Amino acid sequence: NVTIDKSPGTTPAENMLVITGGINLVVDVVESNKTQALFGSNTVDLSADRAVIWTQLNDGQQLTAQLELGTETPIQVYLEGNIEIRMGGHVLRARRAVYDVREGRALLLDADLKAQLPGARVPLRVRAERIRKEGDQSFHAHNAWATTSPFGKPGFRVQARDMFLDRRKLPGWLGSSTGSSDGQVYWLTTQNNLLLVDDVPIFFAPNLGGPAAELNIPLRRISARHDNIFGGQLETTWSLFSLLGIDPVEGLDWTLN
Repeated sequence: NVTIDKSPGTTPAENMLVITGGINLVVDVVESNKTQALFGSNTVDLSADRAVIWTQLNDGQQLTAQLELGTETPIQVYLEGNIEIRMGGHVLRARRAVYDVREGRALLLDADLKAQLPGARVPLRVRAERIRKEGDQSFHAHNAWATTSPFGKPGFRVQARDMFLDRRKLPGWLGSSTGSSDGQVYWLTTQNNLLLVDDVPIFFAPNLGGPAAELNIPLRRISARHDNIFGGQLETTWSLFSLLGIDPVEGLDWTLN
């Protein structure tokens, strides 16, 4: 069901579309001097049970299944119920969401992000109270945890007050090792962190940072041994780059044993 009305109090006037009974909205950015097929690299695919869309239609323009609008035309979408947003290989799910098509920004509540990372064997999962999409490849999750475990309740996870996932240029030796052809990798920065195994916290750090494909965990190795002098011993190796939340330096192996 689709209801069309004028949105009060906006200048210039906007059209308000209220859609119930399910919606699948595909947004494809096509440059004016090119002919591109639908579902290109800039495509955003949104689905939900209910939606409200605010936009500006030209005089006499009719609402059809395929609607062409200028890239500067404002389009805001509010979504409710079974929300799924697919973009650039990533999938976001949420209970409620607002998406600004022109600006490429979004706010999702009670949200889940499954991020496909170049060079990573499994996707990165982020579950959060709210997730902001702040750019084409930039996300900010608040009161969140992250894991590469495929299980609904992961056996291990990093829990943090704030998580920032973005792409950045790194030295070629690090970029190429992650499978990125342009020397960029997804970088995960987290604040006020707990590393949990099951529900048991085993490590706290104020700030962590590192390639997202490595899940930002500073613990690199753990082993146990026993001798007659010292008894039981637990040996660990930590990445100080990740532990201190700073960028790695080419040619420098900085670990703490």
